[in-house]
Amino acid sequence: MGDAHRFAGHRGERIAAGFLVARGCRVIGRNLRQAPDEIDLVVDDRGERAAVEVKYTSRAGVEPLDAVDDAKLARLRRALLSVDPPIHRVDLVGVVELGGAIEVRWLVAVAS
Repeated sequence: MGDAHRFAGHRGERIAAGFLVARGCRVIGRNLRQAPDEIDLVVDDRGERAAVEVKYTSRAGVEPLDAVDDAKLARLRRALLSVDPPIHRVDLVGVVELGGAIEVRWLVAVAS
């Protein structure tokens, strides 16, 4: 992964974390490695733990959540198997940043 791609990913994760905190979640983990996979964020959402996959783009006309396919969801579910204490669900957060405007979409419990 190139530096620009990595920077964009981290920017998206920071924006997503701020968005989730503003909605009552508490971030309890970032970039949790569960070889060979990674969970971008782990949050506590009013007592329920969620793994959050974050997708970010700064390209017009691109829906970042379209990048999450069945294979990616399967990898996330596999990563959850080795997390203790257990994570209850998988959420997705899509971040679009264009011309200084930021749009964030949060899909709750896309997998469990």
